[in-house]
Amino acid sequence: MSMKPYVICHMCTTIDGRILTQRWPPLSGGKSAAELFESTADSFGIGAWIVGTTTMREFAGRNVRLKKARRRIERTDHVADRRARSFAIGADAKGALRFQKPDVDGDHVVLLVSKRVGADYLAHLQDSGVSYLFCGAR
Repeated sequence: MSMKPYVICHMCTTIDGRILTQRWPPLSGGKSAAELFESTADSFGIGAWIVGTTTMREFAGRNVRLKKARRRIERTDHVADRRARSFAIGADAKGALRFQKPDVDGDHVVLLVSKRVGADYLAHLQDSGVSYLFCGAR
Protein backbone atom coordinates (compact mmCIF):
# COMPACT_ATOMS: atom_id res chain seq x y z
CA MET A 1 0.00 0.00 0.00
CA SER A 2 1.52 3.33 -1.00
CA MET A 3 0.53 6.67 0.37
CA LYS A 4 0.03 9.68 -1.83
CA PRO A 5 2.05 12.73 -0.80
CA TYR A 6 0.10 15.76 0.36
CA VAL A 7 0.85 19.34 1.36
CA ILE A 8 -0.40 21.12 4.44
CA CYS A 9 -0.15 24.92 4.41
CA HIS A 10 0.42 25.60 8.11
CA MET A 11 0.77 29.31 8.80
CA CYS A 12 0.19 31.50 11.78
CA THR A 13 -1.48 34.89 11.32
CA THR A 14 -4.30 36.94 12.73
CA ILE A 15 -7.43 37.86 10.79
CA ASP A 16 -6.02 41.36 10.24
CA GLY A 17 -2.80 39.86 8.79
CA ARG A 18 -0.35 40.44 11.64
CA ILE A 19 2.35 37.76 11.41
CA LEU A 20 4.71 39.16 14.06
CA THR A 21 3.41 37.33 17.11
CA GLN A 22 4.97 39.71 19.65
CA ARG A 23 2.30 42.21 18.55
CA TRP A 24 -0.56 39.76 19.24
CA PRO A 25 -2.82 40.00 22.26
CA PRO A 26 -2.45 37.11 24.75
CA LEU A 27 -3.88 33.80 23.54
CA SER A 28 -6.45 31.93 25.60
CA GLY A 29 -5.16 28.88 27.44
CA GLY A 30 -1.83 30.48 28.37
CA LYS A 31 0.11 29.19 25.34
CA SER A 32 2.39 31.48 23.39
CA ALA A 33 1.81 31.77 19.65
CA ALA A 34 5.06 29.85 19.04
CA GLU A 35 3.96 27.00 21.33
CA LEU A 36 0.58 26.83 19.62
CA PHE A 37 2.20 26.81 16.16
CA GLU A 38 4.70 24.05 17.07
CA SER A 39 2.24 21.82 18.92
CA THR A 40 -0.16 22.04 15.98
CA ALA A 41 2.65 21.24 13.51
CA ASP A 42 3.71 18.26 15.65
CA SER A 43 0.17 16.89 15.48
CA PHE A 44 0.44 16.51 11.67
CA GLY A 45 3.12 13.81 11.89
CA ILE A 46 4.94 15.16 8.82
CA GLY A 47 8.45 14.35 7.61
CA ALA A 48 9.38 17.70 6.09
CA TRP A 49 8.70 21.42 6.23
CA ILE A 50 9.55 24.13 3.71
CA VAL A 51 10.12 27.86 4.13
CA GLY A 52 11.55 30.75 2.17
CA THR A 53 14.96 32.37 2.58
CA THR A 54 13.87 34.94 5.18
CA THR A 55 12.33 32.36 7.50
CA MET A 56 15.18 29.87 6.97
CA ARG A 57 17.66 32.60 7.96
CA GLU A 58 16.30 32.24 11.52
CA PHE A 59 17.73 28.69 11.60
CA ALA A 60 20.98 29.23 9.68
CA GLY A 61 24.29 30.01 11.33
CA ARG A 62 25.90 33.40 11.64
CA ASN A 63 26.75 35.11 8.38
CA VAL A 64 30.38 33.98 7.96
CA ARG A 65 32.58 34.93 5.05
CA LEU A 66 32.88 32.11 2.53
CA LYS A 67 36.25 30.44 2.05
CA LYS A 68 37.53 29.85 -1.47
CA ALA A 69 36.60 26.42 -2.80
CA ARG A 70 39.83 24.38 -2.89
CA ARG A 71 38.40 21.69 -5.12
CA ARG A 72 36.34 21.48 -8.28
CA ILE A 73 32.66 21.65 -7.37
CA GLU A 74 30.24 19.86 -9.68
CA ARG A 75 27.16 21.98 -10.34
CA THR A 76 24.76 19.12 -9.70
CA ASP A 77 22.39 18.25 -6.88
CA HIS A 78 24.18 17.17 -3.69
CA VAL A 79 22.68 14.70 -1.20
CA ALA A 80 24.70 14.84 2.01
CA ASP A 81 22.71 12.40 4.16
CA ARG A 82 20.94 9.57 2.35
CA ARG A 83 19.69 8.15 5.68
CA ALA A 84 17.82 11.31 6.74
CA ARG A 85 14.13 10.74 7.44
CA SER A 86 12.95 14.28 8.23
CA PHE A 87 13.79 17.45 6.36
CA ALA A 88 14.02 21.23 6.80
CA ILE A 89 13.73 22.56 3.25
CA GLY A 90 14.55 26.17 2.45
CA ALA A 91 14.84 28.35 -0.62
CA ASP A 92 18.20 30.06 -1.14
CA ALA A 93 18.42 31.19 -4.76
CA LYS A 94 21.29 33.65 -4.16
CA GLY A 95 23.44 31.69 -1.68
CA ALA A 96 22.71 33.89 1.33
CA LEU A 97 22.34 31.28 4.10
CA ARG A 98 25.37 30.10 6.10
CA PHE A 99 24.57 26.81 7.81
CA GLN A 100 27.40 25.46 9.96
CA LYS A 101 25.52 22.29 10.87
CA PRO A 102 23.43 19.98 8.70
CA ASP A 103 20.17 20.00 10.64
CA VAL A 104 17.50 22.08 12.32
CA ASP A 105 16.32 20.32 15.49
CA GLY A 106 17.12 16.94 13.91
CA ASP A 107 15.59 17.71 10.50
CA HIS A 108 18.22 17.44 7.73
CA VAL A 109 18.70 20.74 5.86
CA VAL A 110 18.00 20.71 2.12
CA LEU A 111 18.37 24.01 0.28
CA LEU A 112 16.79 24.82 -3.07
CA VAL A 113 19.44 26.82 -4.93
CA SER A 114 19.73 28.41 -8.36
CA LYS A 115 22.54 28.36 -10.90
CA ARG A 116 23.44 31.87 -9.64
CA VAL A 117 25.16 30.48 -6.53
CA GLY A 118 28.92 30.18 -6.71
CA ALA A 119 31.31 27.28 -6.17
CA ASP A 120 32.50 28.78 -2.86
CA TYR A 121 28.94 28.64 -1.53
CA LEU A 122 28.38 25.08 -2.73
CA ALA A 123 31.67 23.98 -1.13
CA HIS A 124 30.54 25.61 2.13
CA LEU A 125 27.26 23.68 2.05
CA GLN A 126 29.05 20.40 1.31
CA ASP A 127 31.56 21.00 4.11
CA SER A 128 28.65 21.73 6.48
CA GLY A 129 26.83 18.50 5.53
CA VAL A 130 23.90 20.34 3.94
CA SER A 131 22.11 18.90 0.90
CA TYR A 132 21.08 21.11 -2.00
CA LEU A 133 19.00 20.82 -5.16
CA PHE A 134 19.23 23.07 -8.19
CA CYS A 135 15.87 24.57 -9.17
CA GLY A 136 14.78 26.58 -12.16
CA ALA A 137 16.20 26.69 -15.68
CA ARG A 138 19.31 24.60 -16.23
